[in-house]
Amino acid sequence: MKQRLHRQRGFTLVETLAILAVLALVAAVSTPLLRPPSDGLVLRRAAHEMAAALRATRARAILRNEEADFAIDLARNVYSASSLSETSLPAGTTLSLVVAKLERAAVEAARDPRQAVRFYPDGTSSGAAIELKLRRAAAAVNVNWLTGQASASP
Repeated sequence: MKQRLHRQRGFTLVETLAILAVLALVAAVSTPLLRPPSDGLVLRRAAHEMAAALRATRARAILRNEEADFAIDLARNVYSASSLSETSLPAGTTLSLVVAKLERAAVEAARDPRQAVRFYPDGTSSGAAIELKLRRAAAAVNVNWLTGQASASP
């Protein structure tokens, strides 16, 4: 009499563990992609982009040996410069801006809702303190009047 070996169909323990490991990896990678970024992260990115645009405007003033303005439109929440395209801030962002008294007087005389940070050929600037807020998150962009350096802080 011959004994027949019956092989059961199914997966081995190693195969099952390998599949579970792949599923866990896919779940770990895809979960952050499904959630929208936090307000703080969105605001920090916007502040760093604004600081980079300010630095580019300063570099243009030095390179061309002429004054360059970085305009901020508080009514529309956009900023622009002669060398850069108009950039919008994230929806719901509020801006507060402190610029030099001389710059404010020029804007008020022209009745323009835009404020400007002016960069001079020697690298200095009119200076500014810009605060961005989005719900409970806040970030700041500061422009040093003496050095013209722009920096963003959360």
